[in-house]
Amino acid sequence: MSRFVYPKHVKVEYHDDREYRECIRQVFQMEKRNDVVQEDIDEISQDELNYDAEAFTHILDCVFQQTRNNDDLFELYKLSASVFFSQEEIIGLTVLFSYDYFHHFHKCLCVYFQNPSRDLSTNSHFNFLKSQFRK
Repeated sequence: MSRFVYPKHVKVEYHDDREYRECIRQVFQMEKRNDVVQEDIDEISQDELNYDAEAFTHILDCVFQQTRNNDDLFELYKLSASVFFSQEEIIGLTVLFSYDYFHHFHKCLCVYFQNPSRDLSTNSHFNFLKSQFRK
């Protein structure tokens, strides 16, 4: 697996589904696709048909491989997996890229990839995320 560099330069800010999807595409470095065109479906469904799942899986795997030894993130992955009644870290990682958590998680990853030895427990975004899953 080639060395992945997390795109810390990408500004993740969204207020609706369309903006969220654009942020995801930027962070996951997805190719712009228009392979499937169906005139009779809504814009969101059309967008989902052209979603680059391969790029998502690749980047998700890279992030997981590069962060799995960080105790703070590993704990967060387990906590967030509980949304789906699971303890599988990769499921938790996927949850953290969802609409409700991506903004905060991106900021955590930026801090982590800037300095992997930094203690995330003092990071406000990290603590916010933990609080969301410890209800």
